[in-house]
Amino acid sequence: MKEKRDIYTIMPEEVRHDKKISPLAKLIFTEIPTFPKNMIGDYVVDIYLLSNLYHVSQFKVYSCLKQLEKQNHIINIMGHSWNINILVHLSHKYNQMFQSYLSIIERNIGGKFYE
Repeated sequence: MKEKRDIYTIMPEEVRHDKKISPLAKLIFTEIPTFPKNMIGDYVVDIYLLSNLYHVSQFKVYSCLKQLEKQNHIINIMGHSWNINILVHLSHKYNQMFQSYLSIIERNIGGKFYE
């Protein structure tokens, strides 16, 4: 059996207390920075992977991303619910927040935060 590891996530206050988005959408938001970025800085989010992780349909993951977009936690989503990879653009504020937290965590635990 594969060994499970602890995962540390970052959830901004605005997302955490937003009553207009589902708890699943909040969790998915914290997963976005774990995905690689393309050349222009958009995260390439694998909705197939997220659907397996949270045991929901790919459409459910996509609708959570749309909730986040509607509430302005995500600037833009490029792709459709039937695509495996969706491009997600976060605001500059959230990108800076994630990067600063990651560098603090990496300094304190040593090594890279994401493999």
